[in-house]
Amino acid sequence: MPPMETDELRAQIEALARGEGDVRGDAGRAVDRAIEALDRGEIRVAQPGANGDWTTNAWVKQGILLYFARRDSTWMGDRSPAVRPTTTSCR
Repeated sequence: MPPMETDELRAQIEALARGEGDVRGDAGRAVDRAIEALDRGEIRVAQPGANGDWTTNAWVKQGILLYFARRDSTWMGDRSPAVRPTTTSCR
């Protein structure tokens, strides 16, 4: 992904993370593009620096979190009562 496109995508993701725009609407397509770029290896959540330290790309992490807000959550796995999570109270 060319740097200019990456900068534009970053700005769109950061705006969505600030609550500017509808993540489930057209503006949320930036989230889809970020996930696709991750899948292609064009962007990374973290990258190594010259001295061995790692730098986190917070906007990419935000894009991943926004992905979950963009999609409906559904139950995965066995639906039998024996394996459903239960809630317990802490007293």
